[in-house]
Amino acid sequence: EPKTIGTMRKALGLTQHKADELFGDEAGDFARFESGEAHAPVALVKLLRLLGRHPRLIDELCVER
Repeated sequence: EPKTIGTMRKALGLTQHKADELFGDEAGDFARFESGEAHAPVALVKLLRLLGRHPRLIDELCVER
């Protein structure tokens, strides 16, 4: 799973920092997920898979409302 998280993040063109801003609870979450230090929530993995299939939707997350 840690390699999968990193692969999916990179495929979306996100740095760990940007992924933390969009999806993480705190800074460094994605580094911990990708190193295996912490487990990514199932909902996050599902969301990353969905965004991988429909990458244009990432823009919806980046728009501040």
